Amino acid sequence: MACLVKMTEDTFQQWLAPFILAYAQDHVENGRWSAQDAEKLSAEEIKRVVPDGLSTKDQYFYTIVAEEMDQSVGMLWFGMRQRRDSEQTAYVYYIEIDEPFRRSGYAMQAFREMEQIVRALGVHEIGLHTFGSKHGARAMYEKLGYEITNIQMVKKL
Repeated sequence: MACLVKMTEDTFQQWLAPFILAYAQDHVENGRWSAQDAEKLSAEEIKRVVPDGLSTKDQYFYTIVAEEMDQSVGMLWFGMRQRRDSEQTAYVYYIEIDEPFRRSGYAMQAFREMEQIVRALGVHEIGLHTFGSKHGARAMYEKLGYEITNIQMVKKL
């Protein structure tokens, strides 16, 4: 069983630089950013969303811990966003399960625990984005009840 444990500052700092690079690479691979600009754009976007790092208001960073092993198996980051109709929605910015622990149900368990946290915050909706190349993630989100609200498509010539 997986549980969410609030991330420590040390863990956040260890995670941040590799995340910026991975986020940049995802954007390059999916044609949104050029390789030349990707790392700079990634760092700027992260700084805009979490200007105060781990202590940024309405941003929630968790380590996903496998209780049976008492071991970290990944991380989850979500935050609050204001919708146009003034309702708040939770937004999953990032989830990752470490390679040796993937396809073991930890991500689904983490999402279910996150839902409890979001409900306790008085929020009734969770949104997320996934890149088109992330087929396994999309299948999991659909299995958890997430619905497609927007599809962007591209054709390479």
